[in-house]
Amino acid sequence: MALTVTLDVLLKKTDLTIAKLRAINTLSLKNENIAEIAPEALQELSSLRELDLSGNQLAAFPAEVHLDNLRTLNIGDNNITDVTFLRNLPNIVELVLAGNPLEFSDRYIAASLLPKLRTLDNSENLQFDEIGRRYDSMLLPELQAIWEREFSASCKAGMTAMQLAALTAAFVDAIDAEKLYGHRLLGKFKKYKIETLAKTVVANAQNDRGAKVRVAGGQQFRRRAAKRRKIYENITLPAVPLYEAQRLLRCHSKSDSATDHRSQVWRCAFEPNPDEPDVTFSTVATCGGSTICIVDCESATVMKRFVQPNEEFYSLAWTTVTLEMRSGRWCNTNLLIAGGKRGIVYLIEPDNLVCYGKWTTAKLAISSFAVHPDSPTVVCCGSADHVVTVWDIGVPRLPDYEHQRRKLYALKASDEVIHLAFVPDTGHLLAACERGICSVWRISALDLKADVDGGQTQRSSDFEIHLPLSEGVQTDDDCLVDGLAMLSDDIVASKICKQGFIYLWSFRDTLARHRDWLTEGLGGSEAIEITPLAKLEWSQNDEVYISLTASDCGLLACGDDQGRLWLYNTTPITLGGLRSSEMLSPSAVSFLSFMLPQSLNRLLQMLTRVSSYVHIMSSYLFVTMSFIRNTPCHGQT
Repeated sequence: MALTVTLDVLLKKTDLTIAKLRAINTLSLKNENIAEIAPEALQELSSLRELDLSGNQLAAFPAEVHLDNLRTLNIGDNNITDVTFLRNLPNIVELVLAGNPLEFSDRYIAASLLPKLRTLDNSENLQFDEIGRRYDSMLLPELQAIWEREFSASCKAGMTAMQLAALTAAFVDAIDAEKLYGHRLLGKFKKYKIETLAKTVVANAQNDRGAKVRVAGGQQFRRRAAKRRKIYENITLPAVPLYEAQRLLRCHSKSDSATDHRSQVWRCAFEPNPDEPDVTFSTVATCGGSTICIVDCESATVMKRFVQPNEEFYSLAWTTVTLEMRSGRWCNTNLLIAGGKRGIVYLIEPDNLVCYGKWTTAKLAISSFAVHPDSPTVVCCGSADHVVTVWDIGVPRLPDYEHQRRKLYALKASDEVIHLAFVPDTGHLLAACERGICSVWRISALDLKADVDGGQTQRSSDFEIHLPLSEGVQTDDDCLVDGLAMLSDDIVASKICKQGFIYLWSFRDTLARHRDWLTEGLGGSEAIEITPLAKLEWSQNDEVYISLTASDCGLLACGDDQGRLWLYNTTPITLGGLRSSEMLSPSAVSFLSFMLPQSLNRLLQMLTRVSSYVHIMSSYLFVTMSFIRNTPCHGQT
């Protein structure tokens, strides 16, 4: 039975008098099945420095409780959904929130409310305060501009509290209508910041109309037309856990042969939750050789296998469509799109493992797929013949999976297409190619309805992006862009083979420079060179086609030819708007190859070429990579 802790209950549990209760420094009420705590029970703990309420059923912490001496609070594994109560606990140094149904933003709100916080969820390498300051610097000028334009004249001296509250509410509504920039994972934090800063703007205007807006620490802000990223030295990426391989599956060998050490696993993708697009299941689809496998990472079980003789699968992607079921009801359903060496697209319904459609789209191999973020039936197929073909694959009709597909575009890339990625906010498609080039096209949802020629003509790229090359690059093979991923709605991670580092750069900044070129009459045919926000240290090796992957939480991962997994927590750049002029070390490097079977270890000792090692390793699926799937973000990762 759930417990409500009143003052009497607390006195009985601690077997203390009120006088002694007021003097205690430490109190643990963990795993007591507590559903509610009366404010007066906690308010008596005036000397308390450490409080442990973990493992209960608390939906809220009493907001009216002030505990100025409290330094450590563990409220993990409860049902807390709001952290604004922390404003009344300003001296907390150590805080545990893990295990509550909180949003990613709530960690940032907590850090903003606790100026002395040093440890959050047992992590000491916090950069939340810096990100909070960057949001101040981004939002305050915009808020001040809106205030001066629309509300300054309405602010009169001597306004009542009710009038000021109504004016502030209208001000916040106007700010929300402006849709100011902020990372979508930090939407709640941005809303909190806007409300807090709006009150600051109104209060300052009331006290000194037209004065500069001041924030904590005396920093001043004026309205300005443009915001520039400040270059920071000595940035350290926040730490992430060291991941270890838990299972090692061999599921792509030709004919399940134990002697096949050549089949390679080229791509994997976690299955999305059809009803929650930003969340994925623990099932992952992998492709390699003639096989596509669907694996449950939690049990390390190959649940299903699709085999296409004489094919070598290089790429796959998930998409979610709405099907009309036999019962007449509509249901969101996942579909798999796959392709490879033969240039054929395969449409697979994974629940029943039905390949209900296939056709040839390219003369050479298909290397990558990308699904349009606003149109789940629009699929882009990148191929080795320098073309990205855009198809509307339609929605299958049960029970016979009848469907109609149509070709929308044929996009001409600068070279062989290695990877594809959509920029969600703008609808631009990026194609990573050889020679350090990314070709770019804008494919908006409106374009898909109005400007379609069925691929009769090849559409050239809108512009091209050039990635800076290392000194001493001799051949095109040395500047192949073999890694491309979106870390946020704006920040792109890209890797050129053999360079030993990964670039982070802003697509919006690059697009703005391209538009400036057009405005100034310089033409749009020249490639726009990126301005890196950061350069991440990676493995020094000569291998190609070692890809990278990213999650919406700002976590970037890339393997190498020595069985290492390089991990980067990029939140200072993706969420905090920072920029570094120095090479940044990874957050962690995990070594994954220790689980090779003994017989394979003996074989490895006989090999001399690193490339052979890669081929053998790549015929295995490391289920460790399940951490990169899009689960609700907790803490830093």
